[in-house]
Amino acid sequence: MHTHNGTLYPMLGVGAFMTMFWTGIVVGYELGLGCASLLMMGLLSGFVATVGVCELQRRDGCGLASEARGHVAQSNRPWGRPAQRQPGERGRSGLVTVGGRLSAGPSGAL
Repeated sequence: MHTHNGTLYPMLGVGAFMTMFWTGIVVGYELGLGCASLLMMGLLSGFVATVGVCELQRRDGCGLASEARGHVAQSNRPWGRPAQRQPGERGRSGLVTVGGRLSAGPSGAL
């Protein structure tokens, strides 16, 4: 992506707002909402899309906080030895959280 282009995320934000605004209007109409409720549904959908674009811009500029912490924690491990759990640390579960990564190990059969 072009990181020096100052118009990318504002254009994405306007496009996402307009698309989701009209999507909210159509969904509200199909649900049988009134005039004021249609407007609120459209604005709510548009604002949610705009917040999503702002989050993309933040992640593009700063990166994920969990990636930075994971990289630092893994860089302290000596080479050739598997990572050992600390006494209070829990093992990985089979669930994937938002922003998490899928494991490529044998236990992750999807």
